[in-house]
Order: sequence, then structure tokens, then C-alpha cells
Amino acid sequence: MKLPFYILKATNKFSFKQKFRDDYLEEVEKTMIPAVLENVIKAINERDYAFLEQLMTLDLYKFYSYALANMEESGYRIRIKATNIHNAKMEGIRLLCGPPMAFDASISAQQRVSEFKYIFSLMILAAEPRDADVSKSIKPKHTVSEYGYEVWFDVTANIEISLSLNGKVIDKDKGEIRIPLSLSTPHYFINKGFPIIWKDRAPEYAEEGMIPFQWRLTDIFSIKTSNDLKSLFEFATKKS
Repeated sequence: MKLPFYILKATNKFSFKQKFRDDYLEEVEKTMIPAVLENVIKAINERDYAFLEQLMTLDLYKFYSYALANMEESGYRIRIKATNIHNAKMEGIRLLCGPPMAFDASISAQQRVSEFKYIFSLMILAAEPRDADVSKSIKPKHTVSEYGYEVWFDVTANIEISLSLNGKVIDKDKGEIRIPLSLSTPHYFINKGFPIIWKDRAPEYAEEGMIPFQWRLTDIFSIKTSNDLKSLFEFATKKS
């Protein structure tokens, strides 16, 4: 689908290479991705909901906290061990244009499509409120005024996983696998700019009062993103 001019124009202001300087993403691949994987597995094993909430986006946290609580209530417990974490690679980048609510997978795709018009592209997913005044949609501030990034990685690790019921192991498996995961940034308003991110120093903010920059885990093991995008696309196609 061809992107509207106002989105393309705004996208130029948010060029990923302009906002993430030097070899910052190489540092993310080398140090952050293995640490994120280790920390999230530890939090899942220990059912540390507070730490999961710090690591994850709200919708992913809701998914995991609900699943873990249900397992615990039924007497199940999952244990994961990851060793030899290596070869993390960035697989892709998507610019998310629109308010965070439009990309919140804890809200049904049907409800979000009823409130937003979605524009799908390989590198961009844009959401515009359906009640926006189309005649005034030339300026980005009247349409898509918030922006964030989602970056996909995968990493190799030796994984041992076991499932127990009432303290007795009922299933287990192990092997070397590639683990997909993604990180996302906060959303910033286009009129305030996006912080400049460097490898070895604090973010440079375009304006005072901007929310702190923090990566959050958006997905792991591909349990959310692909299904959510598929549902959004299906409902959006029907709606149009």
C-alpha cells in the first residue's frame, strides 16, 4: 500500500540512522540481547512479576503474568535454562506511527481497528484515528503525531526446558535453538522530537520534559507480534 505523503514526510524526521548513532546497535546485539534473554528467563522461572513488568511492554507483561498465574493455579510449573547464548543479530526495524494504544496487543484487534485506520508497509506500521478530520489531515500533528521503533533480533542459545505438575516433571526437552525477540522504544511526539541515542553516553533529548528512553521487550519466542499483525490486517481489510 502506498504511504500518504504526510507519513513519508514525517518519517524522514525519524530516520533510524539519525537517532541511533555510531555502533550503538552492535552494542545492543553484543551485550543487551543476551542480558535481556537471561533476565526474562530468570524472571519467568521465579515468577518475578515485578521484574517482568519492568522488562516488558504492558501487553506482553499481561500475557505472561496471566499465563504464569494460570499455570501456578493449576499446579504446573515451567523451568527454562539457557546456556551458551551467542550470535545475536538484528533482523529488522519497524517504525510505529501513532499512539501506543494502537499497537497494544492486550486490546483486541477488532476493537483497535474500529478506532484506527491502519496503513501497512514493510518498514512502517501507521495508525490514524478514524474520527480524525480528513480535511485537516495534511499536517502530521492532526493525524499521526506519535512515533516509536520496534527492532527485531534473534539469538542462539542452548535451551533446556521442563514442565512439572504438582512437583513431578511430566515433560522436558533440550537443544540449540534460534530465539526471536523484539525490543521497542517509548513513543514520542513529533513536535518534540526523538532523543538521539549514543553507544556510550546518555540520550540527548530534543526537548525538556520528554519521557525517559528505555528499551522494553515487545515479544519473545514469536508468541505475540506475528499473530497480532495478522489479526490487525484481517480486521482492517474487512473494515475497509
